[in-house]
Amino acid sequence: MRIFSAVGLACAAYTLVQCQTRRFYQSDTKNTDTVSSGKGASSIIADFSGTYTVMCKNGNIEHAVSKARIDAGDYCGQKPQPLPQVDTQGNPKVKPLAFNAFNIWRDGAGTPVFNFPAGYEVHGGYSDSDGVFYVSMKTLWHNGNFLGSVTEGAKVEGDLLTYPKNDGQSLALKFSAPAEKKLTHAEASQYCKDRGLRLPHFQEIFDFCAAGTPKDNNGRYRNNRCGKSSWWSTSLPTVDLAEALQFSGYDGYVYRYSRNNYNDARCVSAP
Repeated sequence: MRIFSAVGLACAAYTLVQCQTRRFYQSDTKNTDTVSSGKGASSIIADFSGTYTVMCKNGNIEHAVSKARIDAGDYCGQKPQPLPQVDTQGNPKVKPLAFNAFNIWRDGAGTPVFNFPAGYEVHGGYSDSDGVFYVSMKTLWHNGNFLGSVTEGAKVEGDLLTYPKNDGQSLALKFSAPAEKKLTHAEASQYCKDRGLRLPHFQEIFDFCAAGTPKDNNGRYRNNRCGKSSWWSTSLPTVDLAEALQFSGYDGYVYRYSRNNYNDARCVSAP
């Protein structure tokens, strides 16, 4: 609904005192006439107290109508119009995806985790492996050779990464567009959080970039779909928590990188 001031017209019809205490608005009849009930407002009077008096086309007058009801179209017998759910950036809200969604799918068990563990933001020290936030490099490298591999059955179509059913359970992740600029690891985590999203687990970004692409003789995926950029994951190497795991498109593998350096970032959510 478009609402515009009509203070000048109001002062011609009301006393000076009323003009000093109220602002008058005229509604856009195009919008109010098209609601499902066929009813609407002829004018809306906004009081300085923060509520509204609504003059309905059927002759009724509704007093002390809240701004939330005005925004939702909940007046004069209208059917309230649901407001779009948006995040802190004004983007449509998305379905949250547990940080350990991949592990739950792979292992067939686990409790969804939606928050970072205590101390995650500290850049330094070491940790035991939990396979999600803290990952042993021994699972990825041995004697200088990359051991990582794409998850069997993983497929990518556009921005959607899907995994096959495992004991009747499937998993799909929707990747956002890349961030507009390179970010530190902390900035990338916050960038995703502000949008109701999260950074991908190291295996998720690895699968997204490399699934369906060939592995070279050194076991690396240099002909991946993510180009030559490096992409942050939410996973940290247990041996040094000042670093985070990234997928290097140029090298075609997952490796560790200082969290203070700048990389590209894509976020994930449930489709």
